[in-house]
Amino acid sequence: MEKKIFIAVFLLILMSSFAFAETIILKSGQKHEGKIVERTDEYIKIDIGVGMPVTYFLDEIEKIDKDLTITTRNENIYINEEYGISLVFPQNWHVYEGGNLRKTIEIEAKLIGSSYSDYEKSNEKILVKVFKDPYGSPGKINPNIIVSTIDIHSLNMTVNHPLDYLSAILPYFQAMKNFSLLQEPKTLMINNSESAKMVYEQNLLEDLKLRTTFLCFIKNSRVMIFSFTSLGDEEDESIFDEVIKSINIKDEKD
Repeated sequence: MEKKIFIAVFLLILMSSFAFAETIILKSGQKHEGKIVERTDEYIKIDIGVGMPVTYFLDEIEKIDKDLTITTRNENIYINEEYGISLVFPQNWHVYEGGNLRKTIEIEAKLIGSSYSDYEKSNEKILVKVFKDPYGSPGKINPNIIVSTIDIHSLNMTVNHPLDYLSAILPYFQAMKNFSLLQEPKTLMINNSESAKMVYEQNLLEDLKLRTTFLCFIKNSRVMIFSFTSLGDEEDESIFDEVIKSINIKDEKD
């Protein structure tokens, strides 16, 4: 139980990444994963996370496989019909879901000596990640939004209210090195849905402090979790506030 919660907590805190949108399969048998940034009648250019796009001529390519997703997006609106949630993510931010999302989880799991199979055993399901810059971009921290869900029955704890969940997991966060609670867990109403919110900071290095706003709702015996992480920049925090206001948890009667 404790290991599962720790894995979920650390995966929510650790952020860095690459962009993987398509798999380019060459006639030679080689495979390259990246995001197509330019396409002509003769070649394509793909971003593979190294800073400069790589060019492949069409006569070299056997096929291009694209990831499929169970969600829909209208401009910058994320909608997940399966879990009945939606939010408006920031313009020009980068959305990772489907196969792209799995790649980020695999990378982050390795960084803490874990694996994707450990993530699957944690009972947490990450639905989408949204980053300010492409995953793997140079810089200290890439501001991000993560939406995930956990089945209440897998937690071995009584959770009747969003505040119950935050109160239960808070000790695991407090056990982390250099953890500071900036805002105690409190109840918050967002678009007629009751949620619980807390804000914390983790000092990773002397001049590197991660600030995370952690928000959760209860829906159909599941905890719906939204985390917003940055270096505490006022502009990023203002953007997060607007995203939080846009969160919609669909009621079964709707």
